[in-house]
Amino acid sequence: MRTGAAFPRGRFEAAVHADAEVLAALYAGSLARGTADAFSDLDVELVLSPEVADPRAHVERLAAAFGRPRFHYWRDQLLTAFAGSSWQRLDLRYTPVRDLAPSARLAGARVWKDVLGVAGEAVTRSLAPLPVIGLEAARQELACAIDTQIYAALHIARGALWSAQGELVHRAQSLYALVAHLRGVEPFGFRHVESLLGPVERKSLERAWPREPRRRELRRAARALWSWTTYVRADTATRLGADPGPEVDAEDLLRAVEQIHARAS
Repeated sequence: MRTGAAFPRGRFEAAVHADAEVLAALYAGSLARGTADAFSDLDVELVLSPEVADPRAHVERLAAAFGRPRFHYWRDQLLTAFAGSSWQRLDLRYTPVRDLAPSARLAGARVWKDVLGVAGEAVTRSLAPLPVIGLEAARQELACAIDTQIYAALHIARGALWSAQGELVHRAQSLYALVAHLRGVEPFGFRHVESLLGPVERKSLERAWPREPRRRELRRAARALWSWTTYVRADTATRLGADPGPEVDAEDLLRAVEQIHARAS
């Protein structure tokens, strides 16, 4: 993978510096952390003057400095846009200067324009909350994983195979999220799997992933999911210093699963 590749952002930065109604600009995400590569998004926070009558149109004009707009959409004050021949992905968020305040989103941001000196102060006072998970939350997640064994078996048995596949994928992901939180990392879906899990852990998670909505494959994946569940429970107990439970007779549970499948055959 190419890392540290320069973004084609010179014209954008020049446009922002020349724009008197942009009072501050900050890089967030991988650009702020210094980990951006050739495939990273561009995350920018823009602080706008009260004189900006139409913030969305203003931000869209700045985004166009990257190249011809290809596609864009808004979520509240966040513009996600794709520009230029490579469809460079941009996430540009605007904040009116009156609303600028410390927030988890600004923690670690890199300020590169700050006319009033307010952005740097907001960043300094911003803290990124570390993921924290307690014994009760872990117990609830593991209880749901036990539930999944019967739930998925019932759906496989009745022929609701897509439903069963969705349940297995969801549970594999939520168990991974539990592992990530215990290790102080926000998972963002399956992001960080390659760096957060060891080879044996990754293989266990991979086995729990159903490759197609077919009875035999779903039954295999469900059994592998049980192995992943057992591992996550042991890892949780080690990291929290206590067995999170809940108590269940594993042999009885798996026997019931097989009986469900036998009734459907």
